[in-house]
Amino acid sequence: MFCQRKPDLIAIIYGGAEVIRGQNENITMNASLSYDPVVGLGNHTGMNFTWHYGEIKGNYSGLQTAARDSLPRINQSSIQYSGSDSGLEVTFNTASMSINKTYLVKLVVTKDCRSWSVFQIIHLVKGDPPEISQR
Repeated sequence: MFCQRKPDLIAIIYGGAEVIRGQNENITMNASLSYDPVVGLGNHTGMNFTWHYGEIKGNYSGLQTAARDSLPRINQSSIQYSGSDSGLEVTFNTASMSINKTYLVKLVVTKDCRSWSVFQIIHLVKGDPPEISQR
């Protein structure tokens, strides 16, 4: 199929690239800031949102390790995906997840022949930490 060249889709997970969340709370993943530059912000017509989630196995050094203005680098072979969901907004129950583990949620946004992805790293801790969101 021939795909007319259009600008890349913009995939954004609300909250930033890396967050800390408490166990036994639901985590809502929100892609409403994502957009197609051809039609602009707020119009998600024709866009599909697929979420993949799993645990990062092995060593992941944690928050604030990326160079300024770049995303943390993740070795895709170190991720053990355990599920997926779809929709502009989805909710994950953390009750079956383990405290002090690091999880990854990958958002894949598609429209026509275009596709773009972004991820969010979730550090799961005991208790109810305050939510701090980055843009």
